[in-house]
Amino acid sequence: MKHSIKLFLVIIFICFSSDILLCQVELNSLKITTENNSTSNSLDLIKICRWKGDATTCINFSFDDNNISSSKISQIFDRYGFKATFFVISSYMCVDSLKDILVRGHEIGNHTYSHLDLSKADTFQIDFQIRKGKEMVENTLGFKCVSFASPGHNKNKLSRISQQKYHLFDRDYSDYSVHQYKPLISNSKIEGIISYINAGIDNGDVLLLVGHGIDGDGYSPITSNLLIQILDFVKENTKSNDLWVTTLKEGLQYENLYHELTLIKELNGDTVKLNFINYNKEKYKDLESSLISIEIPYFLSNELTTICESVVVKKMTDKFVLTMDLKKDSSFVFLLKGFESNNESINKLINESIFVYPNPVKNILNLRCVGEILLVEVFDLTGRLRLKKTSKISRIDVSKLESGNYLIKMKTINNNFINEYKAKFFKIK
Repeated sequence: MKHSIKLFLVIIFICFSSDILLCQVELNSLKITTENNSTSNSLDLIKICRWKGDATTCINFSFDDNNISSSKISQIFDRYGFKATFFVISSYMCVDSLKDILVRGHEIGNHTYSHLDLSKADTFQIDFQIRKGKEMVENTLGFKCVSFASPGHNKNKLSRISQQKYHLFDRDYSDYSVHQYKPLISNSKIEGIISYINAGIDNGDVLLLVGHGIDGDGYSPITSNLLIQILDFVKENTKSNDLWVTTLKEGLQYENLYHELTLIKELNGDTVKLNFINYNKEKYKDLESSLISIEIPYFLSNELTTICESVVVKKMTDKFVLTMDLKKDSSFVFLLKGFESNNESINKLINESIFVYPNPVKNILNLRCVGEILLVEVFDLTGRLRLKKTSKISRIDVSKLESGNYLIKMKTINNNFINEYKAKFFKIK
């Protein structure tokens, strides 16, 4: 039987950190399972980041077919320190060029043996096109090919089954989100591409930009000038950590791991041990690494020491972000000076409220809570909805709002509980 608990709390609280303010918070909690909801503690605020390095979202560039300009495209990406994915038709390959692209860290994927429309093919043809394409790519270039893209994005149930049989990742499919690609074609405009990227950042979507060639080479090619404009814009958004630019296999593996893994946390004094449960070594055996990131807010401890050399630590404005490779180890130990899992003041905030900071805010409002954020709504004092986000986010851009007081409503899920929060913040220019 399902039970429901409805709690109404009004809290006026000024946090121990001068830049964190929480006021007039109302909490509604609805239990949606018969499992007991254990009391939260400080360890609950240590959690897996939605994307590597706590980026807002992931972006992948892929280029189809075997075009002479693929080498030039990869070199342009190299200038920015970015990696792209190139899907090749294995019946004719520019072998030396592809080997060079592969050595420089870009991904090569399977685009079938002869570019057949799979949506119109029979079972035998589909299996041959996908299997033969993969075999020839691997045997010719000497690596394990794990990613696939259907020619013309044409597919059906039979091609999906065959793709899953031979590859880990499909550009057009995910078990966890809808993959909507943006074509890079000859009539593409920078304004439309920027709009697509900005919408993806706002919604936390996986961003997929798909082209063929550049400067007159390949199907409906874009210009190298447009590609450079796009990458300039992307580069700026990586500086603010809004975008993680990566290959298809790295991005989709992270998406899988985020949903597959369970993070177990153990505390002994100042020592915290993390164990990642459900990591499937056999599934990801053909990948070079399996990277995952976690976040630790500064208000738990602003001094962190890691005992594992393979862990990369990044200091953000309000938290540590640790990135580790699960292929090397699935458990990690680090020290948090002065950390207490039963810190009474923090536990009160965890169980009764959310953090919204800085408050007052000028541009970016950070949201801190236990569990995943499912919905964020911002209202002005007349009750008019001004902003709405439906993705798993931890911050929102309020820069376009006028100065004044606003009410933020947030829905989260934690331990099979749906929680609803309200808090006020003040927007300044």
